[in-house]
Amino acid sequence: MKLLVPIDGSDTSLRAIDTLLAKLGAYRPPVEVHLINVQHALRKDVGQFVDHDEIRGYHQEEGMKALAPARARLDAAGVTYTPHVFVGEAAEVIVQFASEQGVGEIIMGSHNRSELAQLLLGSVAQQVIHAAQAAVLVVRTPMETRIGKQGAQ
Repeated sequence: MKLLVPIDGSDTSLRAIDTLLAKLGAYRPPVEVHLINVQHALRKDVGQFVDHDEIRGYHQEEGMKALAPARARLDAAGVTYTPHVFVGEAAEVIVQFASEQGVGEIIMGSHNRSELAQLLLGSVAQQVIHAAQAAVLVVRTPMETRIGKQGAQ
Protein backbone atom coordinates (compact mmCIF):
# COMPACT_ATOMS: atom_id res chain seq x y z
CA MET A 1 0.00 0.00 0.00
CA LYS A 2 1.34 3.41 -0.99
CA LEU A 3 0.25 6.41 1.07
CA LEU A 4 0.76 10.07 0.18
CA VAL A 5 0.67 12.90 2.71
CA PRO A 6 0.89 16.42 1.26
CA ILE A 7 2.60 18.76 3.74
CA ASP A 8 2.43 22.54 3.53
CA GLY A 9 3.99 23.22 6.92
CA SER A 10 0.68 24.06 8.61
CA ASP A 11 -0.71 22.58 11.82
CA THR A 12 -3.48 21.05 9.73
CA SER A 13 -1.03 19.10 7.58
CA LEU A 14 0.66 17.86 10.76
CA ARG A 15 -2.75 16.58 11.91
CA ALA A 16 -2.71 14.49 8.72
CA ILE A 17 0.59 12.97 9.94
CA ASP A 18 -1.01 12.22 13.32
CA THR A 19 -3.93 10.56 11.51
CA LEU A 20 -1.51 8.50 9.42
CA LEU A 21 0.31 7.36 12.56
CA ALA A 22 -2.98 6.42 14.24
CA LYS A 23 -4.14 4.43 11.20
CA LEU A 24 -0.82 2.82 10.26
CA GLY A 25 -1.60 -0.50 11.95
CA ALA A 26 -4.80 -0.86 9.90
CA TYR A 27 -2.89 -1.12 6.59
CA ARG A 28 -1.56 -4.41 5.31
CA PRO A 29 2.23 -4.39 5.08
CA PRO A 30 4.26 -3.37 3.32
CA VAL A 31 3.28 0.29 3.62
CA GLU A 32 5.16 2.89 1.59
CA VAL A 33 4.78 6.46 2.84
CA HIS A 34 5.49 9.49 0.65
CA LEU A 35 5.58 13.06 1.94
CA ILE A 36 5.16 15.78 -0.64
CA ASN A 37 5.57 19.53 -0.47
CA VAL A 38 4.61 21.69 -3.43
CA GLN A 39 6.30 25.07 -3.71
CA HIS A 40 4.72 27.92 -5.65
CA ALA A 41 6.61 28.83 -8.79
CA LEU A 42 8.37 32.16 -8.69
CA ARG A 43 7.46 34.80 -11.22
CA LYS A 44 9.06 34.06 -14.57
CA ASP A 45 10.94 37.36 -14.65
CA VAL A 46 12.88 36.35 -11.52
CA GLY A 47 14.92 34.07 -13.79
CA GLN A 48 16.39 37.15 -15.44
CA PHE A 49 18.09 38.10 -12.19
CA VAL A 50 18.66 34.80 -10.39
CA ASP A 51 20.34 31.66 -11.71
CA HIS A 52 18.07 28.66 -12.41
CA ASP A 53 20.10 26.46 -10.03
CA GLU A 54 19.70 29.04 -7.26
CA ILE A 55 15.94 29.05 -7.77
CA ARG A 56 15.84 25.25 -7.71
CA GLY A 57 17.96 25.28 -4.53
CA TYR A 58 15.65 27.83 -2.95
CA HIS A 59 12.56 25.72 -3.67
CA GLN A 60 14.28 22.58 -2.36
CA GLU A 61 15.39 24.33 0.84
CA GLU A 62 11.97 25.86 1.52
CA GLY A 63 10.24 22.54 0.78
CA MET A 64 12.49 20.64 3.16
CA LYS A 65 11.84 23.28 5.86
CA ALA A 66 8.09 22.74 5.42
CA LEU A 67 8.55 18.96 5.61
CA ALA A 68 10.80 19.06 8.71
CA PRO A 69 8.10 18.86 11.43
CA ALA A 70 6.32 15.99 9.64
CA ARG A 71 9.63 14.17 9.14
CA ALA A 72 10.44 14.60 12.84
CA ARG A 73 7.13 13.00 13.85
CA LEU A 74 7.61 10.07 11.49
CA ASP A 75 11.24 9.62 12.57
CA ALA A 76 10.17 9.60 16.24
CA ALA A 77 7.58 6.91 15.43
CA GLY A 78 10.12 4.84 13.48
CA VAL A 79 8.17 5.15 10.22
CA THR A 80 10.11 4.96 6.97
CA TYR A 81 9.09 7.51 4.32
CA THR A 82 10.32 9.23 1.19
CA PRO A 83 10.22 13.06 1.06
CA HIS A 84 9.55 14.90 -2.21
CA VAL A 85 9.59 18.60 -3.12
CA PHE A 86 7.99 19.86 -6.33
CA VAL A 87 7.15 23.22 -7.84
CA GLY A 88 3.75 23.99 -9.37
CA GLU A 89 0.06 24.11 -8.58
CA ALA A 90 -0.45 22.01 -5.44
CA ALA A 91 -3.56 20.05 -6.42
CA GLU A 92 -2.27 19.24 -9.91
CA VAL A 93 1.11 18.08 -8.62
CA ILE A 94 -0.44 15.96 -5.85
CA VAL A 95 -2.87 14.24 -8.22
CA GLN A 96 -0.20 13.64 -10.86
CA PHE A 97 2.29 12.24 -8.34
CA ALA A 98 -0.35 9.96 -6.82
CA SER A 99 -1.29 8.66 -10.25
CA GLU A 100 2.30 8.11 -11.41
CA GLN A 101 3.28 6.34 -8.18
CA GLY A 102 0.13 4.20 -7.88
CA VAL A 103 -0.79 5.71 -4.52
CA GLY A 104 -3.73 3.96 -2.85
CA GLU A 105 -4.64 6.69 -0.37
CA ILE A 106 -3.94 10.39 0.07
CA ILE A 107 -4.18 11.71 3.62
CA MET A 108 -4.28 15.50 3.70
CA GLY A 109 -5.30 18.43 5.83
CA SER A 110 -7.90 21.03 4.96
CA HIS A 111 -7.90 24.56 6.30
CA ASN A 112 -11.67 24.84 6.86
CA ARG A 113 -12.28 27.97 4.88
CA SER A 114 -15.77 29.40 4.89
CA GLU A 115 -18.10 28.22 2.14
CA LEU A 116 -17.75 31.58 0.39
CA ALA A 117 -13.93 31.42 0.51
CA GLN A 118 -13.99 27.89 -0.90
CA LEU A 119 -16.33 29.00 -3.67
CA LEU A 120 -14.13 31.97 -4.60
CA LEU A 121 -10.68 30.53 -3.92
CA GLY A 122 -11.24 26.82 -4.20
CA SER A 123 -9.53 24.36 -1.93
CA VAL A 124 -6.55 22.18 -2.69
CA ALA A 125 -8.21 19.33 -0.80
CA GLN A 126 -11.44 19.80 -2.76
CA GLN A 127 -9.55 19.80 -6.08
CA VAL A 128 -7.64 16.64 -5.10
CA ILE A 129 -10.85 14.88 -4.07
CA HIS A 130 -12.38 15.58 -7.48
CA ALA A 131 -9.33 14.73 -9.60
CA ALA A 132 -7.51 11.91 -7.79
CA GLN A 133 -8.07 8.27 -8.60
CA ALA A 134 -6.82 7.30 -5.14
CA ALA A 135 -8.94 7.42 -2.01
CA VAL A 136 -8.61 10.78 -0.24
CA LEU A 137 -8.91 11.16 3.53
CA VAL A 138 -9.30 14.82 4.51
CA VAL A 139 -8.32 15.79 8.05
CA ARG A 140 -9.91 18.99 9.26
CA THR A 141 -9.07 21.23 12.18
CA PRO A 142 -11.68 20.81 14.93
CA MET A 143 -14.15 23.71 14.97
CA GLU A 144 -13.26 24.75 18.53
CA THR A 145 -9.57 25.02 17.59
CA ARG A 146 -10.39 27.02 14.49
CA ILE A 147 -12.63 29.44 16.44
CA GLY A 148 -10.00 29.81 19.15
CA LYS A 149 -7.30 30.68 16.62
CA GLN A 150 -9.50 33.18 14.80
CA GLY A 151 -10.46 34.86 18.03
CA ALA A 152 -6.81 35.18 19.08
CA GLN A 153 -5.75 37.00 15.92
